[in-house]
Amino acid sequence: MLAARREHGVFLVSDAVATPKAAGGAGPGLGGEVSSVGGQVELSADGALRHREPGFLAGSVQALDVGVATAARVTGSLAGAVAFASTAPAAAVGLANPWHPGARADLVEFDWQPGDRELAPRRVYVAGEPAA
Repeated sequence: MLAARREHGVFLVSDAVATPKAAGGAGPGLGGEVSSVGGQVELSADGALRHREPGFLAGSVQALDVGVATAARVTGSLAGAVAFASTAPAAAVGLANPWHPGARADLVEFDWQPGDRELAPRRVYVAGEPAA
């Protein structure tokens, strides 16, 4: 993805969908469960969520934190990965840079180390105040 980018650059978004839970409630279920957003779906071993018939992709089961961690791991730049998920998508739809003095501070404080496959959220802030 990064090698194929053009002048518009790279940005991360997530179309993670609601999926049935696996037995015991841990993670998305496997098999032909009914999804609230697309009917019969299957989650393959490689992580692709597909419509049972005809096999087209049905969305994603990975949230944006996994995308940011993956981009950071692949590029070696956490700052760049965060920009892919914040300033880059804003610019792609014509919005101003969200990181400027006076901007609303909706933030997630997280831990991440090189090699981690996801971010580990610590605190959430809404309008600069810790969320309950």
